[in-house]
Amino acid sequence: MPDYNAQGHIQRFLGDSPHGHLFVLVGYASVWGLAWLHENTRGRPVTLIIGDTKPHHFERATNRDRARALQFLRRRDVRTLSWYRTGRSAEGKSMLHAKAWVIAAPRNRSAKAALIGSANLTRAGLRDNWEMMALAADGDLSRIWRQLDGFVEGRTVSRKPWDAESRLMEAIEEGRRVQELTKAMPTPRRRTPVARKRSGCLTLAAAIGVLAACIASTLVLLL
Repeated sequence: MPDYNAQGHIQRFLGDSPHGHLFVLVGYASVWGLAWLHENTRGRPVTLIIGDTKPHHFERATNRDRARALQFLRRRDVRTLSWYRTGRSAEGKSMLHAKAWVIAAPRNRSAKAALIGSANLTRAGLRDNWEMMALAADGDLSRIWRQLDGFVEGRTVSRKPWDAESRLMEAIEEGRRVQELTKAMPTPRRRTPVARKRSGCLTLAAAIGVLAACIASTLVLLL
């Protein structure tokens, strides 16, 4: 049966090329994804480019994953960038939606290997969803490197990425506070179902029945 799990493909890709600068391009990331990347890239430099850094992607997480994600962002050999801009930006709306894992050759002059696919850096993307991942052919590596260089340095495109480290750290911390406040809120007490009152129509019908019986008895006596 085909392996649709992106996590396994990426781990094999990293294992086959244990040396070299790793460039990761994804549309979305999460606290879990950053923690996973930290555990799987210890000892190698990483440049992570995230297309969208909206805070709600970083709300739900365990304290352990939050700690590891923050460790990843604080690493000296890690650089995090983003391309996201809204339509209000002077440079115009933009979002990088690429999904690629690229290992650079020594001195970052070319791509040594590239894994292209559909998975984002999230738990769903790496573990839960069915994704497609494929190694790039050697003949495509030079073109992939030119595109990557443009995304990282902004040389071949009209816009440049911005440093996302502080934004991601703030989003992770804010997510922790939101989660703690949600847990601290009292659970709404369930209201005990109240038995329905007997319908007034039934009471009226009973009264009419009694009155009819009395009238009938009176008529019998008169006759």
